[in-house]
Amino acid sequence: MQDDQDFTLPSLAPHLKLSRAPDEKGEPSYTLHNPVANTYFKIDWIAFECISRMPFQNTAQALKEAVESETTLKIGMDDIKGILSFLSSNGLLSLKDQQNQFLGIAKTPLWKNILHQYLYFSIPLFRPQNFLERTYPKIAWMFKPLFLKSCLVFLALMVLITLPRIDEFFHTFSNLFSAEGALGALLVFSFVKIVHEFAHAYTAVRYGVKVPHMGVAIILMYPVLYTETTGSWALSSRIARFHIGMAGVCAELCLAGFFLALWHIFPSGSMVQSLSFLVVSISLISSLLVNLNPFMRFDGYYMFSDMTGFDNLQTRSCNFARHALRKFLFGWNDPAPENLSAQDQKFLSAFGFALLTYRFFLFGGIALLVYHLFFQPLGFMLMMVELIWFIALPIWSELKVWNKNKSRIFSSKRSLVPASMVFLGMLVFFLPWRTNITLPAVAHAGLYEVVYPPSPSRIVKIHVHEGSLVNKGDILAELDSPELDYNINEARQSLKKLEALSRRDNALTSAPQGHNVSEVAIEKARLKLDAYIKQAQQLKIMASFSGVVRDFGLDVSEGRYIAPNEALFTLVDPQSTTINAYATEEEREKIAGANVATFTASFKPLKIESLSLARAADTGSTEIPWPELASIHGGPVPSDKGADGVITTRRTLYEITAKASSPAPKQIERGYLKINTPRTSLFSIGINRLLATFRREGKV
Repeated sequence: MQDDQDFTLPSLAPHLKLSRAPDEKGEPSYTLHNPVANTYFKIDWIAFECISRMPFQNTAQALKEAVESETTLKIGMDDIKGILSFLSSNGLLSLKDQQNQFLGIAKTPLWKNILHQYLYFSIPLFRPQNFLERTYPKIAWMFKPLFLKSCLVFLALMVLITLPRIDEFFHTFSNLFSAEGALGALLVFSFVKIVHEFAHAYTAVRYGVKVPHMGVAIILMYPVLYTETTGSWALSSRIARFHIGMAGVCAELCLAGFFLALWHIFPSGSMVQSLSFLVVSISLISSLLVNLNPFMRFDGYYMFSDMTGFDNLQTRSCNFARHALRKFLFGWNDPAPENLSAQDQKFLSAFGFALLTYRFFLFGGIALLVYHLFFQPLGFMLMMVELIWFIALPIWSELKVWNKNKSRIFSSKRSLVPASMVFLGMLVFFLPWRTNITLPAVAHAGLYEVVYPPSPSRIVKIHVHEGSLVNKGDILAELDSPELDYNINEARQSLKKLEALSRRDNALTSAPQGHNVSEVAIEKARLKLDAYIKQAQQLKIMASFSGVVRDFGLDVSEGRYIAPNEALFTLVDPQSTTINAYATEEEREKIAGANVATFTASFKPLKIESLSLARAADTGSTEIPWPELASIHGGPVPSDKGADGVITTRRTLYEITAKASSPAPKQIERGYLKINTPRTSLFSIGINRLLATFRREGKV
């Protein structure tokens, strides 16, 4: 190093404490404690020797000489600058030296501070240390190993007893999704988590670790309780730190055993049994699926870190995963991020790949959840922030490393295979290749009518059978309705009575005013009779067009009474085929002007060629008249059934109609309509969809 690289050392923040930290791998490591912020940092041997001598040296060169003369270490100015950068970024320098311009440490931008506050911030609620120290002696017996073992044995016993009644157990709280059920679940969840956090706090007190505060942390807009136990870093025993991390899970398992016993004791349907079910479910689910998950920064991660002996496990494993990926793809033999054994490097690389895969799906799922939970356009904006911050930026940072080393990539034979794969992927992504759109559709006769009785009636005569050929105007069936006959007779008698009264009133000109029968009443009675007569005329069912009778009802027979919602048969025109397909707004825009399409049936390789597109609906709808396409009946269109029985789709769709000159299928056929469209690329499709989403969600 040259003398012109020397510089004045900044001063450390007051009250910093250095202590030896345990390391089961035999490597010297130390803990740096900032009591003002109550933060702990694990540092290596070089950092310890430099930081411990900083108060006694004025310049970096003097510090370098002191370390090298008093220890066996050899350090450079870059090492010292890296240590100072670490101290500055974590607020461990004095206030006047916090932003050292020589180190090039810029102030964090305001937008980044705001983003960090959205992604994570904590709210301390109270300082529990005095309360914990006063009350711990009274409950110390609960933290003995014998108590925990007894609770776990009791939980296992209760699970075995519950297995024969498992169906009854899962149906205990049937109104979970009601307002009362949601409130009960929220209260029980809060109770379980309070017990969880106090278990951490009391275990920390047991090992002499101070708990400066407890509160609520907001992670991705989701509140969770937390207990500040970072003081456990100063413990010399990994087992003690493991016990502090495991305490919350153990407390929830003990709660689960106790309340599972209450579920058996109290009668079915009681409030205590319902609450017991909630406590057991929340305790077991949160313990087994969340708290013990080593891929999330909860208890399981820190316990797993203590078990394996790797501090800062997530960051280190991700570094090894990136190193292994570059070596696999490009054959780079760069030095490993740390000097570890081959076995440790393999473990960290495998954990890193598993962690990155888990994060991709976790943050993608959280982004979609945020999109649907918040009002628009806020939900869309928050979703984009999380996708960019947690998924896009890490990928972009790795791509920047590849770009920086592109000369190494192109000069390596090992890089030909991944480079070829990337090139082919780009061709698929950017080249315009897609030439058609596939839509869910049904094929049916061009003229199609399901015949229903006009009112509750009796079948008098059936003139057709399955497959009958009929002409327009032919009589298909004759029905009668005793109820309708009664209504006609009653209406006729009422009309005759009113007409007789009217004639009498006209003959008796001295009839009192107000007793005359008005012409309005007579006209109403006449219209009512005409309506009944027209309805009776409809009981003689006639063909509205020439066609074939199909789908003859199995229960359709002469003399049988039939309701208005029971189909008699179907009349179809077998000479032409109509296809009804359903498209989104974006798909409808793409097929504008298209006129070539094919239909493929789902259940047989039938293709109808040279279809002509008749029309595309101008307005969209969420109602679909074809149950064959609805997902609730096994179809491809996501749909639901409302309280009125009407099938509705989960997004607005536009009906596309196509015509074919080929004979109609004997039954309605579900399939797919393929429409030729101009060539386009996946990239342009993605951009158009993104812009469409921006336009849609940007409307307040």
